[in-house]
Amino acid sequence: RTGTEGIRNQVMSEAQNGIGWTYFKTQSLDSASVAFNEATKLNRRNEDAWAGWAGGALADKRYSDAARYSDQALSLEPDYNSATRLLNDDDKSLGVGHDSFDERHLRLLLAEAYFHQGRYSAAERSDPKNAAAQVRLLRNNQFVYIDLGKLLEAISIEAQKLQDTF
Repeated sequence: RTGTEGIRNQVMSEAQNGIGWTYFKTQSLDSASVAFNEATKLNRRNEDAWAGWAGGALADKRYSDAARYSDQALSLEPDYNSATRLLNDDDKSLGVGHDSFDERHLRLLLAEAYFHQGRYSAAERSDPKNAAAQVRLLRNNQFVYIDLGKLLEAISIEAQKLQDTF
C-alpha cells in the first residue's frame, strides 16, 4: 500500500504495536497477542510487532508460533533492535524505539522454542531451525552440540547474559 493509506497503516500498526508491548510488560498475554496480530495485519513489515508477538507466544508456551514469529521478525530485519527503530516517511523519520530487545533476544527465543519442540540439533545438515544452531549464532559459531544437558546449560548462560544487559 502506498500513499496516504500506507502511511496511515504504518502509524496505526505502530500504535497497536505500542499497545501490544504495554500489555506484554504487564503479562496480559492474550491482550498483547490481539494487539500484535492487529499491528502485523496493518503492516506485515513491522518487525517489532512480530518480535513482541514471538515473546508472547513463547511465554504462552506456543512454541511453533514463537519460532514462526521470530523468524518473520529476523527475515524483515536481521539486525533487529527495538531501541533504534525508525518509522520512515518519504521526507522524514520518526523515532519509535523502545527497550533494549534485539536480534540476540530473538535468537535466544528461537533456541528456547526449538528446544521445547524437540529440535535440538541438525548435525547431518546446515539447518538454523534448531536450538543448537541458534546458540551457535549467539556465540559467533563458538558452540558444538554434545548433549541435551550442555545445550540447556548454554541456553541458560545466554539468557543470563542478556538479562544482565536488559
